[in-house]
Amino acid sequence: MAFTLEQIEHYYKEIEQKCELDYKKEEITTRISPKRGHGIITINALENGEVFSLTIEPFNETYTDPFYIPTDHPHNHLVLKQLWLFNLQSDFGTWKYDSSDGSLFYSLCFPIGDSMLSFKQFKRAWSIFLNALEELIIIKEILETGTIPEKSIETQEKTLGLSEKQLRRSMGIILDSLEEMKFIQEKLDEAKMRTDDDKAIKMLMIQLQKFFLSVY
Repeated sequence: MAFTLEQIEHYYKEIEQKCELDYKKEEITTRISPKRGHGIITINALENGEVFSLTIEPFNETYTDPFYIPTDHPHNHLVLKQLWLFNLQSDFGTWKYDSSDGSLFYSLCFPIGDSMLSFKQFKRAWSIFLNALEELIIIKEILETGTIPEKSIETQEKTLGLSEKQLRRSMGIILDSLEEMKFIQEKLDEAKMRTDDDKAIKMLMIQLQKFFLSVY
């Protein structure tokens, strides 16, 4: 069944949010400005409504120009670090920055398939984007002050601590896998030296196959 833009329009009415449906562009847009996080949200029904796609293009407060991060800004490195951490913390959407022109946008995309997009799913996606606009406020503060807000620093420390644990665990798995691969390869070389040991070679090849599947 998938979903339609008319369905999204109805959901917007449910949350009392103004929107504009453009049939030519096959998209529905809305403006929202919680505090200073201004942006235009665009929803597209891709693959005949089987894929739900949302994009935020940040704007200035008057909506005359898109918000962008100057590539030569003195606090650019802090902003990029913060964007990376935002993406690390996110389970769904991601911030994307174009270093060639400083443009910034946020995107979220997930498959619906033949199912219908429920109001609950729509509200969840909507809350994710509202959170993204709150993150935009932090980005603006960093650009203005050159310092990362204290609350954001605490979140960074937790995120980086968790990432370090995940990295250590992943490295442990990789090292164990390399040792296993080395052992299998040695046995395979031994078996190849015995031309009549076809069964052993086949068994080792199966083990090697399983190894690659577990790693990749």
